[in-house]
Amino acid sequence: DFILQLRPVSYQLDLERIDDKIWALKGGRTEIERLKEKEELSSVWQEKSSQRYSGFLAQEVEDVAEAIGFDFSGVDHPKDPDSEFYGLRYGQFVVPLVKAVQEQQQQIEELKRENVSLKEENAQAHIKQQREIHTLNSMLNALYAEIGEINRK
Repeated sequence: DFILQLRPVSYQLDLERIDDKIWALKGGRTEIERLKEKEELSSVWQEKSSQRYSGFLAQEVEDVAEAIGFDFSGVDHPKDPDSEFYGLRYGQFVVPLVKAVQEQQQQIEELKRENVSLKEENAQAHIKQQREIHTLNSMLNALYAEIGEINRK
């Protein structure tokens, strides 16, 4: 249930905006410090900002876990939501993923058994149907023979 309700997202980081928010929350810095740092980090920021990332939104993961009553330890809550960010520990997704795969495998095995059973039923029905067709053909041939004899008289 937990894994199936998660919503993967793709995103690009706006490192400049994140950096501005962090420094604003920490009390700011001088414009000279800001410009110098931006020159030094410009190429790194451009590279990181152009990459597409995929993952989950921590708040959504937390909401899903709470909604189904799943005690999930993979969400890092900010101690101070005004100055810190949520985080996810993706290693904590391993156990629920393994459980989901095991449940799916169990369903697959049940479906395989059901499929074998249905194939056997179908084969038996086919054999019965072929016998009935053969019987009907024999009866039809006998009727044709009788009609032929009647027409000759």
